[in-house]
Amino acid sequence: DRRVVHPRRPRVRPALDAVVPQALAVGDDPRAMADREQLIERIAVALSRPGVDGVVLSASGHRATFLPQVWEQLPDPADFLARLRRKAGLPADYWGRDVVVETKVTADVEIVMLAVSGVQFSGGSREPVIHFCEPIGVARKGNGAIREMWQPQETTEGEYDAARSVAARVVRALGGRGVFAVRLLVRRGDVYFAGLEIGPAAAGVLTVSSQMFDQWALHARAIVGAPSEVTMTSPAAGAALDRALSVGLVGRALDVSESALWICERTSEFSPWQCGAALATADEVLQARERAREVASRALP
Repeated sequence: DRRVVHPRRPRVRPALDAVVPQALAVGDDPRAMADREQLIERIAVALSRPGVDGVVLSASGHRATFLPQVWEQLPDPADFLARLRRKAGLPADYWGRDVVVETKVTADVEIVMLAVSGVQFSGGSREPVIHFCEPIGVARKGNGAIREMWQPQETTEGEYDAARSVAARVVRALGGRGVFAVRLLVRRGDVYFAGLEIGPAAAGVLTVSSQMFDQWALHARAIVGAPSEVTMTSPAAGAALDRALSVGLVGRALDVSESALWICERTSEFSPWQCGAALATADEVLQARERAREVASRALP
């Protein structure tokens, strides 16, 4: 879908790397700006925490990952960083503003906060405002593509407040109107920034079934300055269609109660969907997820 801007696109990722570290505190985003000495100290602290899966370094088109086991073999932070640079194909002492170091964490769940940045009228003037849809839970395949999604994703009050805070800071830092899909990882009450899609997003497809206005309507309304209504009308879920569905099976698939099929064509390497998604609503999220899986299984040959 060409309307979805992928975070790896050249014009988007540099902007994120420049803005996000300034918008978020170090605790929210492990990519916070640091000089060489600070970076070494933070790597040491990060790898001493339980739940950290490794460190990823990228710069000038190069990228490499070290898992926690490497830390046991290279306990000196400076040596660890030098070896990681070499693995990425960089000089051991390479340093520059394009260096991005990220920690990988084991998350309890990934959520997507759809933030709608628009305006509201107050006292005869227009003021910027950000509305949030209910959190969308996401499960991914090994290659990073979405396998399932559901709304709402249950969170604690603290997790929900932290997710809104992180998303709001990122959106305000980037500026502009429309829908911003902020990806977040939740682990033991902590919330970590994980990425961003600008404009209608892959996980936001679910809003076709779950909300009064879907993400495309919200995006358009925000851009033209119309009021944004983010009310969720029903719990919903979606299951990815990883191959073309059979037209002859569509009727049988839609026999599942409260179901729908969202079909798309993969138009480029950046398209987050292969063939579309099976959608379903229900009184409870778990029932909606079961229905979505059933729709997908019936629709695919």
